[in-house]
Amino acid sequence: CFNFSLPHSESLTSFNKNIAETFKYMTIFYEYKGKGLCYLHQKDDYVYLGFTSVGLKPHPKLVSEGRKVIKVFKCFINKDIDLKSLNAILKNACEVIDKKLKAN
Repeated sequence: CFNFSLPHSESLTSFNKNIAETFKYMTIFYEYKGKGLCYLHQKDDYVYLGFTSVGLKPHPKLVSEGRKVIKVFKCFINKDIDLKSLNAILKNACEVIDKKLKAN
């Protein structure tokens, strides 16, 4: 996982200067402006990023797989990451957080 997640991590933190990587509950989390953005989880032959789906625009690469609140972006180990889709999802997730912060 570490060889796979390193480029993933660089992509997430370099996407926006306000994204930071944290480690809690034995899981890698990413925060945007101090608010939860997503988390990284490895399972079998893939790694996924879990996003809270509330307020997110639908995206074909975000799937619920039976989850009620979380949608995931799957990346298979040893396969290229769809950075265009990942960047679109991250942009949307950051916009949702910005909107919530502005409302407060």
